[in-house]
Amino acid sequence: MNNEEKKIVGYDPQTGQPIYEENTQPVTTEPKKKSKAGLIIGIIIGVIVFLGLCIFGIIALLGVAFNSNNPKGPSSTINEEKTYYGETFKIKYSYPWKEATTTLTTGEKRKLLAYNDEVQIVPVGSSALDEADNIDFSTYTGKATLYNEFRKYWGESNTIGTGTGTFLILKDDIYYASMEYTKGNAKGKLYLVVSEDNNIILSFMTAIKIDQETADQRVLELLKNITIDTKYDDDLANSLDQMSNWNMYKSVRTNTTLGKKRVLDGGWRVLSSDGEAYWIFKGNEYWWYKSYKDLNDNYWYGTVQVYRGKEGYKKVGLDPNKIDEAMAKDKKMKETDFYTTIFTPKKIMSNGEDKSSTNIAGEDWHMVWILVDHGSEGIEAQQLNVKTADTSFFVKVKD
Repeated sequence: MNNEEKKIVGYDPQTGQPIYEENTQPVTTEPKKKSKAGLIIGIIIGVIVFLGLCIFGIIALLGVAFNSNNPKGPSSTINEEKTYYGETFKIKYSYPWKEATTTLTTGEKRKLLAYNDEVQIVPVGSSALDEADNIDFSTYTGKATLYNEFRKYWGESNTIGTGTGTFLILKDDIYYASMEYTKGNAKGKLYLVVSEDNNIILSFMTAIKIDQETADQRVLELLKNITIDTKYDDDLANSLDQMSNWNMYKSVRTNTTLGKKRVLDGGWRVLSSDGEAYWIFKGNEYWWYKSYKDLNDNYWYGTVQVYRGKEGYKKVGLDPNKIDEAMAKDKKMKETDFYTTIFTPKKIMSNGEDKSSTNIAGEDWHMVWILVDHGSEGIEAQQLNVKTADTSFFVKVKD
């Protein structure tokens, strides 16, 4: 069976290439939303702070694009006005727009708006505008600088095409910017919506099956109906913290044995609604398992170089000053809580077969792990893929 005939079940964590049904690779799982407590991982890479941790696994979203079936949603009556509710905004819409849900490559359900079988628009995330350091959005230069920062960041994982070049008026005090992207077979636009009065940046993305100009017209008409409900402040951040992976998937870390040592060595289970991914670190060796329930099959094995603190950041091209910023945000953090890992895969087992000779691409993986001690509740690992900026979250279940 050639690749065209196989089912895509995910995307490679480093290259973004499809993972076919017979393969097993560690893919992004349930990225975390904006959270005051979870801000640490968001400031590892300077540009990510603009996204406020709400990029929502952009690679996973791009992997969804359009399913072979039309998005299903509640039936809409012609001319009946409805409201789509986001976490910090709402959008009024009417037929043929309708709400629908799609399933990411991670298995997570995501609510979106769909225009027939032609355009999907998905909220990506939100962050505080004043987190964009040294940018005065009220000036032309500030608007262009913020636009270029996002363009640079998104361009690390996607092919970025033409865009607005800066922010333009959408309505009232609300501005927007956009840029085209392609990722494999997926294409569309990435949109930014900014309100100075509400101190907020919202980001959206589309997947389209029609020409870009027509899709853009439909999306902008829709976005003009947006209302931002609240300022982005500490109260909102605290509220959203209840939606963090640590809190949302509390059941994963309760009624189970937990690790006690605040070190990377040991076993880590993913915090997810239905994910079972499991990492084991032992000295300079690692194992990634598709499921913690089966440690005999469907896994990757290899060697890993582990660095703690600023030395590791320098190894993978990150700004070591970001560690100081993170520790300033959380006084309990120590430099030794920041692990940089460089993985060299050696072996892949999939459905009882050794597929190392065909499935190992020869490229190392660079990941950062930040350990957060929640006391008696356990130890969390916030994982960042340096190349793709995908985030995942784990609880330690074995020392």
